Amino acid sequence: MTAQPGAMVYTQGFGSRPENVEVPHLDKRAPNTTDFMYPIGKRWIDQVGLNSYELVGITTTGATPSAIWNLLGSDTGALNTLTTDDSTVVTPSAGNINISGASPLSTTGSGSTVTVNLTGTVPVANGGTGLTAVTAHDLMIGNGTSPLTLLAPSATSGVPLISQGASSNPAYGTAVVAGGGTGSTTFTAHGVLIGEGTGPVVATAAGTNGQVLLGSTGADPAFSTLTTSTGVTFTTGAHTLSVDVSTGGFNVNAASTGVALVAQNSYTVTQAAQTSFSLPTTAAVGQMFLVASALGNTSGWIITQGAGQEIWSGTSHTTNGATGTLAGAIHTSVLLMCTVANVEFIVLGNTTGYTFT
Repeated sequence: MTAQPGAMVYTQGFGSRPENVEVPHLDKRAPNTTDFMYPIGKRWIDQVGLNSYELVGITTTGATPSAIWNLLGSDTGALNTLTTDDSTVVTPSAGNINISGASPLSTTGSGSTVTVNLTGTVPVANGGTGLTAVTAHDLMIGNGTSPLTLLAPSATSGVPLISQGASSNPAYGTAVVAGGGTGSTTFTAHGVLIGEGTGPVVATAAGTNGQVLLGSTGADPAFSTLTTSTGVTFTTGAHTLSVDVSTGGFNVNAASTGVALVAQNSYTVTQAAQTSFSLPTTAAVGQMFLVASALGNTSGWIITQGAGQEIWSGTSHTTNGATGTLAGAIHTSVLLMCTVANVEFIVLGNTTGYTFT
């Protein structure tokens, strides 16, 4: 008669142990599917892995049997304590350790897994004790070992966050430009930033229409309005500054084809046909106008008038009003000065070749 494997592991007399008590197979490994030469219910103890197995079935594929071993447990011991991250030791009560979570934490369990979830407002740990709730759009500011400070968003769009130094929390404020040394300077609306060497940058006051930035030795430049001298006028506007000669010098207009005369302008006529000019409707006393005929101006030039206007040269003069004219031939010129505002003009000098009508 052949004995079952493992039946005689321990030597004992017949009847010295209870009936139907299985003697386990002791080994230094876990069983595998080729360990099928045992009766169903056979136990196997792995002394290296400290695990216990039980043979629960044998299957056959073709002529090859295959053992099915079920892991019963390990010899690592029960859970006696649980240590948290802050080194607190939790001791089981009645063999149980409860993992709980107060809002905003919640826990769920499934099998051997415990899942901890965050719900609601997410807390943020600080450098010391306590938690600070994060409000929507707030900024969190560190406070060393004290709880975090929350900075509410600025009500004004585009406002920057500005440092208040090492001892104070930053705050929203007006945009600043740091200087070459310490401190900062607030922008002046529409002002110009001025360098100050090692001092903070400064900003000028805003300029008005047509003002220019003028320098001053040893001092900051500033916006100023240009002042006029005799014969020069300035016309200011938004981003414009027009400089005009009212008396004295002349603006040169070469190869003129005829226009309404403008004070302090000279006109050189070069076209063959007679070139027509007209006295200005508005003219101030002392304003002057110059017309000169050049080579090629075969038919010369003519100056027309408006209502009440008249041109004089000594005792000669044009007819008063719109029918009067003063004409000149080729290579003649005329220099007129207004002597009565808007209406009377005098020929300066004695020039021949004129035709008064």
